Amino acid sequence: MSTELVSNNFLNDFLTYFQTQCLAGLRNLLPEAVFLVWVLGIIMLVMRLITEGHIFGGGAWTSYIVTSLKVGVFSYIVNDWENLTFNIVFKSFEVAGLTAGNIAKAPDPSSIFMTGFSLVNNVIAGVFAKASWQVVVGILPLLVIKSITCLLIILTFAAMSLMFFTAIMEFYVFASASIILVPFGMIPQLKSFFDAAVSGLFRTGVKYMTMLFILGIGQGYFSASNSSLAEDSGWQYLMKAAVGILVYAYMVARIPNMVSSMISGSVSSDSGLGAITGAAKLGAKAAIKKL
Repeated sequence: MSTELVSNNFLNDFLTYFQTQCLAGLRNLLPEAVFLVWVLGIIMLVMRLITEGHIFGGGAWTSYIVTSLKVGVFSYIVNDWENLTFNIVFKSFEVAGLTAGNIAKAPDPSSIFMTGFSLVNNVIAGVFAKASWQVVVGILPLLVIKSITCLLIILTFAAMSLMFFTAIMEFYVFASASIILVPFGMIPQLKSFFDAAVSGLFRTGVKYMTMLFILGIGQGYFSASNSSLAEDSGWQYLMKAAVGILVYAYMVARIPNMVSSMISGSVSSDSGLGAITGAAKLGAKAAIKKL
């Protein structure tokens, strides 16, 4: 990894690097997940045959067909997990967040971080535009206030850029690691692992979507602050702007977590797996009657 910390895009470089590593980890886990699908399929079939007490007959044929369909469905899900998670689920949440926030393109961590420096430059320019060394002593209190404001702005936007970076990485890390939990959805006794994978995937996606929405809302506020801070504003306005940015950063930090926690654990595979199993049993019975 050749990332220069002096670059304006160093956060984007870190993000790209970690995204690449997450995708590589997912592809490394893919053969193991496919193998686990077949192992769990065999275990499920053996358990059903032992429970039913016979290897051949109507009930046995139903078990064979149901197990084969489940293995086929979960093999497809595992093999297409990268496309399902990153190209469908992640992009869908991203489009939803961009649409709600009325923004055309998703921001990146570096651009959020550099927005703070842009505001700081305007604050400093407002002080020294008309100032000379003869009047520095007279504006010393305002210099102190503006120094505090600059520090608050830089720290706030640095925190927001890191939170946005973390929201993206949470999805990538969880989506990459959760592929190994997908095969457990085949067996009812172990289905909670699959439910946790699906629930966590949607929870991190909702968090990213909500953060995009809030960042989109704040773009108008940042634009207004950017133009106002370029003027020689008084200390009252500066403190109001600093407090407003802090409140906005608190919203970015809290609201996505609150929204994602509201749906935590609500996504379940009961309905989907029930439909697959029910359809498989009906198809198996129909096929057996024709034999």
